[in-house]
Amino acid sequence: MSNILEVSGLVHRYDGADESTFHNVDLNLQPGELLAVLGASGSGKSTFLRCIAGLEEPSEGTITIDGVTAVERGRERVPAEHRGIGMVFQDYALFPAMTVRENIAFGVREPGAAADAVSRWAKLLRLEDLLERRPASLSGGQQQRVALARALAPAPKLLLLDEPFANLDGNLREEVGHELRELFRGGKMAVVLVTHDRAEAFALADRIAVFASASTEISESSLRQIDAPQVVYRSPKDLEVARLTGQCSLLPASADADGKATHGRLALSLSNPTQGEIELLVRPDDFHFQPLPDGPWSVLRRVYSGGEYYVWLSDGASEIRLHIQEERAPSVGDQGQLEPVRALWCLAKGQG
Repeated sequence: MSNILEVSGLVHRYDGADESTFHNVDLNLQPGELLAVLGASGSGKSTFLRCIAGLEEPSEGTITIDGVTAVERGRERVPAEHRGIGMVFQDYALFPAMTVRENIAFGVREPGAAADAVSRWAKLLRLEDLLERRPASLSGGQQQRVALARALAPAPKLLLLDEPFANLDGNLREEVGHELRELFRGGKMAVVLVTHDRAEAFALADRIAVFASASTEISESSLRQIDAPQVVYRSPKDLEVARLTGQCSLLPASADADGKATHGRLALSLSNPTQGEIELLVRPDDFHFQPLPDGPWSVLRRVYSGGEYYVWLSDGASEIRLHIQEERAPSVGDQGQLEPVRALWCLAKGQG
């Protein structure tokens, strides 16, 4: 299957800047695939999207869209308006003098197709009662849905989304995201979604690309890891990826030749066996807490979070955070022991 998007050696640097916005980025995207891009503020996620769209010029690298080279060695070969890309901006960029209907239909070039496209996307995104209104009379969430409908209406092969659901309320956000995910799956359209919401990325993406902060060495790629959601969560390449993809704690430990690790009275299995001094990556669901009067772990504090408690535990030398269902949550000051739920991922000593 041919790739819809191919990016090779992409670098972006603003004029006069000492550091690149991002560097040495390589990735491919197939039809029907949704790639979510996560990263810290300033890691270049939105700029990367704008480079693909042709709204920013990269300093180096190649971008190929549906077999056509749009950028070669940092030089534009295909302008933005001829790349056949749909894009939803953070600021919507709707045409203020046009109605919602006209905005949605704007990019549809196939004769007679505009009415069907408007009807389809207005229904999916709950815009049917707003079609004759203009953007100034709409809420931020409504404008965002119009922008999404306008990007989808021309049926682009590549859709770029920059925080597309940020202004939708929780229920609608989840519903629209799920319906769009089902629509894209197995289809011809590929999607790149930039988001700061890792739950959204995990729920929607086939793969997640994690961009590092700007402090990464230039010899490395700003794209620290690109993998299935389960892989970046359970097997992150480094601590930055781990923290960007979920809450985590570190436990110092020693690993023997059999790939078993120990921390105090804890004996643990490793999902990436090694030997020597290591740091265990602990996700909030990696342990069960069992109350025990003389247990080595004490509850320092807890915070209620709707159906569960965030619970901080210490053994006097290290501290971890677990998420425990409210019916089983211990009280502050309780002692207990930890029982591992699964083998743990480890990082090299001092990497954190």
